[in-house]
Amino acid sequence: MNNFKKSILFSIASIIITSSVFAQNLNKIKPGDHVVNKSIEQFEGVWQSENNDFVLELNLSKVAIPLGTAKIDGIIGYHKLEVGKKVISENLKPADQKEIFKKATFSAKGIQGKENSIDGYFILDKNATRYKVLGNLSPSRNELVLTLIPSNPKGITINKEKTVDVYKLPGSITFKKKI
Repeated sequence: MNNFKKSILFSIASIIITSSVFAQNLNKIKPGDHVVNKSIEQFEGVWQSENNDFVLELNLSKVAIPLGTAKIDGIIGYHKLEVGKKVISENLKPADQKEIFKKATFSAKGIQGKENSIDGYFILDKNATRYKVLGNLSPSRNELVLTLIPSNPKGITINKEKTVDVYKLPGSITFKKKI
């Protein structure tokens, strides 16, 4: 398994474990249980950044993430990043449902006691920075602000020349929900 897939699977596993710990004691989850979180449904949909330097689009879905034989609700997503009208990173939702966890580049869980917030991870591509994310919805629920904290020093390689241009996302991005 390549490092990118390991990184994504690690991110999803991290969210599952932390979600379970915060949602309820791990010992209380029994085989076949489904830990439901209805508050994260409001994050579902296509979100597009409002930035002059780049356009980042996220396609987020609520899913039941397997935890052994149990399930816990979470958010996974896919993205497209354009810089100067050029797509430099894209990961579309796979048609094969068996691949959705392997291909997801965004994964998050709800935050206990904060109905309009999520936290998780975002990875642009296999050569890119992995970000810890905190998402907060506006009261109208049509605007999402993501705070991004880089968790490794890489970035997206835009070209392969000797002087490598690296694109790093800013610390905060505001998205509008697309209709």
